[in-house]
Amino acid sequence: MGRWYLLDENKQPYRDPLNGGTPMTDEMRRVGRDTVGEVEISTVFLGLDHSWNGPRPVLYESMIFGGEHDQYQRRYHTWDE
Repeated sequence: MGRWYLLDENKQPYRDPLNGGTPMTDEMRRVGRDTVGEVEISTVFLGLDHSWNGPRPVLYESMIFGGEHDQYQRRYHTWDE
């Protein structure tokens, strides 16, 4: 089974029928982006399952850029997490 996913119009992930061959723009991947002072927090849809054969796909990542926690990241299963 493929590990690549896309988002439908309701932001629900589904398996990419081209298994990673469907191009995605930055705008298609971006879930959220905030700036607090000089720190940026970015959340993106990864498109590739990062669970490494786990029971649920890990498809989202939040990362901090700048400040004391620069490069800190967390990954999530769902958009709502």
